[in-house]
Amino acid sequence: MVCIFSSQILTNFLLNEPVISVLGNTHQVLLASAIWYLIFYSPFDIIYRLCQFLPMKIILNCMNEIYNCKSIYQGILHAAKIFPESYIIMVLIGVVKGNGAAFTRVLERLIRGSWSINVLEFMNPSYPTKLSALVAVIFTVNRYSEWLMISQSFVLFCVVSASIYFRLSAILLDVTDPFSPVENLICLFLFGGVWDAFEKALIVDKQMQQVNHLRSKALRADILYRSGMRQGFVEKAIPLAQETDTVRAL
Repeated sequence: MVCIFSSQILTNFLLNEPVISVLGNTHQVLLASAIWYLIFYSPFDIIYRLCQFLPMKIILNCMNEIYNCKSIYQGILHAAKIFPESYIIMVLIGVVKGNGAAFTRVLERLIRGSWSINVLEFMNPSYPTKLSALVAVIFTVNRYSEWLMISQSFVLFCVVSASIYFRLSAILLDVTDPFSPVENLICLFLFGGVWDAFEKALIVDKQMQQVNHLRSKALRADILYRSGMRQGFVEKAIPLAQETDTVRAL
């Protein structure tokens, strides 16, 4: 239940509402329990293999994206009723409603006894969390500000279409995170990436200059050593030749 109703549990906890209220709808609880049982305990894993079948997988993922966008929008409306002046809380609740399972993964693993620091969503946000944040910002700005004078239904249609497109790209083209190029570009210009690269280039340039200087010194020393050896050989060869000439004259 922690994973299935994670978004609602976190939303109620953050908005100071009864956490146990997620179990109030008996129909939803029974339906979620039946789906969980069929996925994990169906004979010969028939339901799981059916869900992994590509056409069925595409349909389920498209339905999931539509449901997530709807949940984000409802979360923003719910937060706006309690905190009408706080856009940050609206976006935060929208993100939690869109991908609450990622934030409760730590609690789930603690229950199973396999906790790891690598699953903290705040430290390393996944693609669904980034998408939920972007969608929540778009919905909040469009509904509660005057920056975007666009119909809410048209914005919802565009957001759902983009979400489905990204999800299909991940399934069919193996595009894991389409936000990575934008993140790298932003980090490069806003968080010191350009200056770090420039500093590394200067350090490498200085190191190359030092290496070239050491190489030139080693080459000069080798030349001087060889020329000294040749000069010593000549100095020793001249007296030996003179003695040879004297012996021949005698």
